[in-house]
This record gives sequence, C-alpha cells and structure tokens, in this order.
Amino acid sequence: VEKPNPCPDEKTLYKLCDPEFVFDRFQQDEVTHALLAKQEGVVADRTVLEKMAATLQEKDLDLGSPDAVRKTANRLLHTYAVRVGMKLMDKLGEFCAKHEKKLLVLLSYPGSSVAHACRDTPPGAAGNVDWHPQVFKEHLAALNVPFVDSLPRHVAEFKTFRLTPEEYVGRYFIGHYNPKGNHFFAYAIKD
Repeated sequence: VEKPNPCPDEKTLYKLCDPEFVFDRFQQDEVTHALLAKQEGVVADRTVLEKMAATLQEKDLDLGSPDAVRKTANRLLHTYAVRVGMKLMDKLGEFCAKHEKKLLVLLSYPGSSVAHACRDTPPGAAGNVDWHPQVFKEHLAALNVPFVDSLPRHVAEFKTFRLTPEEYVGRYFIGHYNPKGNHFFAYAIKD
C-alpha cells in the first residue's frame, strides 16, 4: 500500500523526535513490529504480525519461543522486502516507459552472501539469505527488465583462487565493497 511520507520536509521531520508522534504513527506498522520481534524475540501485538503474514500469504507463523519469533520475523521481513522490490520495479518500469528511458537492474550482495555462495551453501540454509530470490528475477524477466546478477561472477572468480571464502570476501568487502570490490563489480557488469 502506497502511503504519503508522514515527514516530507525538514520541519515535519522533527516530529520523529516526539515520542507521542512516533508511537501513534508506528504502533500498528507491520514492519516496525517485525523489526522489534526480530531484534528482541518478543511479539508486541500478535494481530499485527498475523496481518502481515496474511498479506504475504505466509502460513507458518511460529511465535512459540524467542528464537522462533526471531526466525519468523526475519522471514516475514525478507518476504516483505522482496515484494516491495517487485512493486518498485513495476513503478520504475512505468516511469521509464513514460519517459522513454531504459532500466537495467544490477544485483549485488553483501559479503556474507558471497561467502555462502563460494562454499555452496544453498539459500535459506545456515543463515544464507537469498537476497534476490528466483521469484524476483522471474518478475524482472516478465517485465522485460534486463538485469545482471553479480553472485555467479563472484563464485566463478573464487574458484580460480586458493583462498577460503572468508579470505576471498576480505579482498573485496569492508562491510560494503572496498575500491577493489567496486572495480570487480564494474567489470562483472560491464558486458
């Protein structure tokens, strides 16, 4: 659901310093509740997470223990993020068509995902988050939006080294790409 920005300018941005405004604005916000559940392992209002799960058509809402709450909230947040990304691609596609522009999507990954891919850890296993799942890539293809997935290029290059996945990632990442990582990414997408 698209909503207007509640703090669209500098003056209204200061409302975020007002605890009453923040509470009123975010007390029923599904993402806020899921973030709290992920971080703390507790559910402030079960009905809010149930509403989020229903919207996402997620059936397994395990809230039986703090660890289960964290895992469930993390899954909901990731599914939500992917769906929002798909909606954004729809909007960008419309914008580009209207303004006679072309859209190219570049899929990059955090170092932890690159390390998992280099050790052949399947997405979803052992904390390996599938940042750009197949459903997202299929959505781009259905929109005829070209995209470049950098992960297979990292794995192919990793196989040419005699390094551990962590050593390989250390070459390119400092929390995000370092200059050498930016260089790698530029060459990974250039063609």
